[in-house]
Amino acid sequence: MLALLSLVARTGVAAGSELELLAGPHVLRARLWPDVLGGPEVALHRRDGRLEGQLLGSPVALDVRGGRIRGEVRDGRVDLWVVHRRGVVRVEGTFAGQPSRLNLRPSSIVGRIGGCNYELHRASRSFLGVRICAGPLEPMPVALTLPDELVLPERVDQAAMLVLVLADPRAIEPVAPDQSR
Repeated sequence: MLALLSLVARTGVAAGSELELLAGPHVLRARLWPDVLGGPEVALHRRDGRLEGQLLGSPVALDVRGGRIRGEVRDGRVDLWVVHRRGVVRVEGTFAGQPSRLNLRPSSIVGRIGGCNYELHRASRSFLGVRICAGPLEPMPVALTLPDELVLPERVDQAAMLVLVLADPRAIEPVAPDQSR
C-alpha cells in the first residue's frame, strides 16, 4: 500500500481515475493509472518517454518528451508541440497530416485535433458541447469527464493521452502503400 501511495505522489495521478467520452452514439471509458490508460477499447502504456499500445483498435507509438508528441497513430504521423502559457495548455502541429490546434483550459477545450473540431465548456465535473469530425459534418453532442490531472495536463504524456482520446483514430484514413516504385 505504501508503494502505491508513493507512486501516486510521484506521478500526480490518483489511482484508477476515470475518463469517459460520450460522442453521439460512441462511448469510450477508461481508467488512468500512473503509467497506464486502460479500458475496454484502450490500452496505452507510458514508459521511458514513450506512449504505446492501442486505442479503438488502432496501434499507437509516440515519443512524448521535451514538450513534443511525435510518432504514429494507426498509419497517421503525429507531430505536436505542447506549450503551457498563463493557465492554458496549447497543443499545436499535425495529427495524421491534419493541422491541429487545441486550447485546454480548466473551463474549456476548444480547437481542432486530427479531423475533429471541438467546442466544449466545463459544466460541473464534465465538459459539454459539440464536435464535428471529418465524414459527417454535422455537430455531434459530446460529454467528456476527465481525471483532474488531464483537465490542464502538466506533462506532455498527459496531454498526449487527452489528444489521443479526442482525435478519434477511427477517423484516420489508412495511408495507401506507395505504388510508384
